[in-house]
Amino acid sequence: MRTLHLRNKNYLKLSKQLYKYTTKCISTWKQPSGYETPVKIYNCVAKTQVPFIVSNKHLVSWYTCGPTVYDDAHIGHASCYMRLDILQRIMRYHFGLNIVSTMNITDIDDKIIARSHGKKVPVNDISKEYEKSFWEDMDALRISRPDKVLRVTENMHLIVEFISKLLNVNLAYKGPDGSVYFDVKQYEAINESNKYGKMQNIARDDPEQIKTDGKVKNKKNVEDFALWKAAKPGEPTWEAHFGPGRPGWHIECSSMATSFYGKTIDIHAGGIDLRFPHHENEEAQSCAYHNCNQWVNYWLHVGHLHLPNAAKMSKSLKNTISIRDLLQSCDATTFRMACLLTNYKHNMEFSQEHLQLANSHVKSFKNFITNVTSLVRKDAVGITVNSDVLLTELTKTIEIVESALCKDFDTPGVIKAVESLISTSNKVINTSASTNNSENKHNSIAALLAVVNYVQNITETFGLDFQDGEKVSDGAFVEVMDLLVNFRHQLRTVSLVRKDKEGLALCDDIRNECKKLGITLKDNAKISTWNK
Repeated sequence: MRTLHLRNKNYLKLSKQLYKYTTKCISTWKQPSGYETPVKIYNCVAKTQVPFIVSNKHLVSWYTCGPTVYDDAHIGHASCYMRLDILQRIMRYHFGLNIVSTMNITDIDDKIIARSHGKKVPVNDISKEYEKSFWEDMDALRISRPDKVLRVTENMHLIVEFISKLLNVNLAYKGPDGSVYFDVKQYEAINESNKYGKMQNIARDDPEQIKTDGKVKNKKNVEDFALWKAAKPGEPTWEAHFGPGRPGWHIECSSMATSFYGKTIDIHAGGIDLRFPHHENEEAQSCAYHNCNQWVNYWLHVGHLHLPNAAKMSKSLKNTISIRDLLQSCDATTFRMACLLTNYKHNMEFSQEHLQLANSHVKSFKNFITNVTSLVRKDAVGITVNSDVLLTELTKTIEIVESALCKDFDTPGVIKAVESLISTSNKVINTSASTNNSENKHNSIAALLAVVNYVQNITETFGLDFQDGEKVSDGAFVEVMDLLVNFRHQLRTVSLVRKDKEGLALCDDIRNECKKLGITLKDNAKISTWNK
């Protein structure tokens, strides 16, 4: 009995501790009103999948945290922006949502200033150089550019106005170092619904977890963070009524996004490493500014890119691979497929094995589309396939794909389903020739085209481009044309000797088809030539 009593006491003690912990850490997510989509998205505040409801069906606001331009982007950045590009494409082209996207460019920051001092060139030259490099990398990966780019240095007046309001309502204060800080405890005190630490459980009294961005002695509380950094000698400075300086990192996104979208944003996206403290601080100061409990309705966080058996890829760990180095050995389509094979919120492994798997999927999709298109073009009447099998498999695939995309954009599930459709279709095509006369088979080119059209639609939705890496070099083109012309010349010579009208007709057909492509063939007695 004593043992049972002790166990009950320990259980009650543990329950009380657990209750105290959860009531402190759990924050509520408020389901927005508006247009309900069929999608469910993982919500880091609710910590579960929730219905995706947009404020306006015809204008879906999307803000993405962009780069700090002090160095070249690496493939960790590429995987983040690629996966966000895939999500936007799904929303736009599959679900028909009219996304209006913005991205910030942080063009003033400690790292930019340090790089400026190291290279002994102006800060603006550093930021312009690496922003240009960033967009070139995004274009090379065929990642769509945002509708609007917001640069920090071009919007300093918005940042000053934002901070001024927080000071006026006593939710920010000026520290002894001259910097302006956000007052987290005051923010929580004015509204019980305001909880700092919505997105990630943290130990509030632990400076390491809080990742304090200034000396604790200058702040009232360890979790307070800088809105405005006081001017320092040798650094770029902007004037403000609360003192010269430059903005803190978090305030930039809040002020610029607010100026563009207003007091509510449907989607705010970035890497998982931004969830805390960056996005947490954005949410707190924006809720304070707008006097609301929920500024962003849906935070989307992309998992890290990892090397095999290694930590995440980051510049601080010095284990990065540049995007330009990546594209020397892996084309943009293969990398996009590699991103599709992992759900956006999970970590993605970058390895030769993963790239080979991605490349095999690319070849499977591409070969199927090419082969069926060629088959249809060459023989649109005589192809006989089992349309019942094809259409049944197509119907099943459409249902699986729709379900997968509605469940937090399960792109790996989509690729698996489409691969199964391709496999079944190939089997039907390969067995049709020997069963042309079966009463269960009939000429059904339409069913085959329905399948290939659906596969193409999926690839276009995801942004897969099967022409990637297919451009033939000038040297290879010349060699191929020489082979073709020499073969045609030999066929023509033999046909002339044998008076073979069919052979000569084939030679004429080749000449005529080449002419349509802007290539002229000329026949002489001993040789045939060509020119463009």
